[in-house]
Amino acid sequence: MKTVFIIVLFIIAIGLTYVSITPYNSSLLLLAVPLVLLFVAVIMAFFLSSWHEEEEFKERFKKGLATGCMLSAGFFIIGYLFVIVESLIRS
Repeated sequence: MKTVFIIVLFIIAIGLTYVSITPYNSSLLLLAVPLVLLFVAVIMAFFLSSWHEEEEFKERFKKGLATGCMLSAGFFIIGYLFVIVESLIRS
């Protein structure tokens, strides 16, 4: 269930990026978004893995990576929604 939720969040993040980009250099940006999200998720996984002390590192890292993927994609989507709401308020 977590995997499906992560995939849906990544699809929403890529979809929001696709809707908001200009026609120039769109393929590079669409490839960069999931790579950046995964990079941030791996960094978060290293920090989150220290919270689970009773398990070995591999299991802790898997749990941290799942949480990190959800957090990175979620914050990315919340950032887009913030920009949309802010532009609606200012105009």
